[in-house]
This record gives sequence, structure tokens and C-alpha cells, in this order.
Amino acid sequence: MSDTAQYAPYERTRLFVKGVGYEELLTLTEMWSEENPCLIMIKKL
Repeated sequence: MSDTAQYAPYERTRLFVKGVGYEELLTLTEMWSEENPCLIMIKKL
């Protein structure tokens, strides 16, 4: 879930995932809804 939703459990998840090297790529609001934005993250290997 994208940070535009401001949902505390996902804030911690995003911080963890970023901490292991993932970067934000794209946020999709049309996948679920504007209130539940899908965040796509990638990591270079």
C-alpha cells in the first residue's frame, strides 16, 4: 500500500522493505481504489 494512504502498519512494512534495498517504482490507484493505492516496488539484483 502506498504512503498516500497513511496507514501505520504499511508505513512500517515500507520502511522494512526499503531497508533491504527495494525502491518505489509505481503507485496504482486503478488496481484497487484511491483509498487503497497499490505500491509496486523493485530491487536491483
